[in-house]
Amino acid sequence: HDRCWRLLVHRSSCHLIKTRTKQLANTNMPSLWIHTLLLLSSLAVMQCTSARRIGSTATKEHFTKKEKVELSLCDDTTGTFRAAGEEKEHDCSWLKDNFDEKALICNQHVVSSTCRKVCGVCEDTLKATELLENCANEQGDVEVAPDSGIWISCDWLNDHEDQIPELCMSTSVALSCPVVCDTFHLGPCIMIDPLPEN
Repeated sequence: HDRCWRLLVHRSSCHLIKTRTKQLANTNMPSLWIHTLLLLSSLAVMQCTSARRIGSTATKEHFTKKEKVELSLCDDTTGTFRAAGEEKEHDCSWLKDNFDEKALICNQHVVSSTCRKVCGVCEDTLKATELLENCANEQGDVEVAPDSGIWISCDWLNDHEDQIPELCMSTSVALSCPVVCDTFHLGPCIMIDPLPEN
């Protein structure tokens, strides 16, 4: 199934529901029918109101301003990581000091997301955020790891959910398929079209 949904509620539909709700109160229908229809109409109006509120405040905004600033700065975090094959947790200073020997661990997204500057993935990270803002993944194939000879597409990965946990640990896959991998741990990608104000 597609992990990206699009919610679109038209203002005209909401207005029509509200109008019909008011008209029901003036009909000669049996009271039970009227109460049932009024309840259903009220629920529909609530959905319209909710969609209007969300659409006007959260359209395509997956990151806070603070997060956007942090992601735009090509810098390492102060956190630590534990790369596969390593017994201890390390920080970016350790990776920088041992980069000639440990450069390959930057292929692990748990490492590159912590040490964007050391691993040289600042530009790719920003590109991934732009893709996510549009609920999109990179088109075409991506190599799972440098010189691995294994190429996949984000569409293929989306259709093989059992492979997602393992393949999304790859830096190149995580940054190329931000929606499929939920790279920034924001949950399903949702695009909401704002409704025109009354």
